[in-house]
Amino acid sequence: MGERWGRREVLIGTALLVAPLNLLFLFVNQYALIAVVYFFIYQVTNGTWSGAGYAYQAESFPTRVRGTAIGFLGAMFAGGLLIGSALWTILVTFVTPTVAWVIIAVGLALGQWMTLLLRRIPPDRSWRR
Repeated sequence: MGERWGRREVLIGTALLVAPLNLLFLFVNQYALIAVVYFFIYQVTNGTWSGAGYAYQAESFPTRVRGTAIGFLGAMFAGGLLIGSALWTILVTFVTPTVAWVIIAVGLALGQWMTLLLRRIPPDRSWRR
């Protein structure tokens, strides 16, 4: 999809789906539907970002700084995991797991909508230096 429409557009489309899917996951109560919703959550987060996301990162930086830039983005990702885990731990101490889920998985997932601000890189062009 990223080769056809552009990686940015794929990332935007999937980012817009994360919060609604996470909210739907909270209300589904049949095992088969839970599995389907979870599959789609996995695809729009890990599946898309491990393909179009890493390709977009590689296309965003010139070769001479690409390794440093992607290393920094990887460190930011690891930092986000630490902060998210700490936030979850603090929240479930004071609120129910459902409220914590709504705050983190739905509310904070809206932050992914910042992909709308990504620079447009045509699907047939990248840094070639």
